[in-house]
Amino acid sequence: MIAQGEVPKLDTSLTATFTIPEAHYGTNYVQLLRSYRPDTIYGFIFNVEPNINVNPSSGSPGSKLTIKGTGFPADSEDVSISLDGKATNLNINTNDVGSFTAQFTVPDTIVGRHEFKATVENVSIGDVSTSFQVKPSIIMEPEHPEIGAEVILTGSGFAANSQVSIEYDDITIPNSPPDKKLT
Repeated sequence: MIAQGEVPKLDTSLTATFTIPEAHYGTNYVQLLRSYRPDTIYGFIFNVEPNINVNPSSGSPGSKLTIKGTGFPADSEDVSISLDGKATNLNINTNDVGSFTAQFTVPDTIVGRHEFKATVENVSIGDVSTSFQVKPSIIMEPEHPEIGAEVILTGSGFAANSQVSIEYDDITIPNSPPDKKLT
């Protein structure tokens, strides 16, 4: 039972607000039962559609994301997650209400919008996807160098074969890495 109450005296209508709980893929029912006619049930049918989301919605290569899915077939091992059309090899098992949570590490890829897509073997669930933004990452070692110290910059999320240069206070550093490979 989700809610119980009483219609006010001299009133012929009621309003009930509730949150649809997690439920497995397919047809589900909401029923209204009256105490003076318990055998007369008023029912509403609705279909639960799968959904996925990712948190956080942006990150750099190497960062951790959580992918959450709801509304999938219950107790299933047939859910697959792809990233930009390529298998992620995540092992997805839904629970008894068709939900799952998976951890994912953002691979080395370029900056921009990328898409996760969920599919279920032998079930046509339509497009179930979500996107996230990859941001570039630059790490400097040592993090707090002294004047005159040599530093190493490591960057990720850049497009292959793209031109880059390094600036320090708006001055391009000689020997910037256009001839060196950044990852």
